Amino acid sequence: SPRPGEEGKVDAEQVALTARDRLAAIPGVTAVTWASSVPLGLGQGRRGLQVEGYRRREGEDMEFYYSVVGPRYFETMGIRLMRGRGFTDADRPGAPAVVVVNEAFAKRFWGDADPIGKRISRNGENGPWIEVVGLARDGKYVSITESPRPFVYYPQLQMPDGITLHVRTAGDPRRLVAAAR
Repeated sequence: SPRPGEEGKVDAEQVALTARDRLAAIPGVTAVTWASSVPLGLGQGRRGLQVEGYRRREGEDMEFYYSVVGPRYFETMGIRLMRGRGFTDADRPGAPAVVVVNEAFAKRFWGDADPIGKRISRNGENGPWIEVVGLARDGKYVSITESPRPFVYYPQLQMPDGITLHVRTAGDPRRLVAAAR
């Protein structure tokens, strides 16, 4: 039963998981996830962060493009993980805070060192710290002509944000629109 004052409150986490599971059950759907922004879409956000052990140079831009994504995002979007793992249903509030970075981000801050286990913070040098659990292949985020740029993925279940559902199908996706609605 809801706690006092929470009557009628929607559990966004549960709504997202239920929508994912229902869409995934439609014949022809091979993968479902969600994200706060679409690659090459409008509305790409930037967020400042601190990299543990990194000393910012004067005037250095420490704001990076990011997306808040759901479990199975990388598999659904066809983004190759070079090392580590993507996000799962277990990456929710109360679990250790995790993040996935792309190759350009890892190269900028850790060179050729393995980024898995490194830490970043959205709140400055005193943390709280978020552990890198995955390394994603570089992609195109803002423009098709862009050079590789640092990019960060946060798990939506740990960081609620607006989402866009993404569905991968085995055939013509237009045939599934009515069932998805």
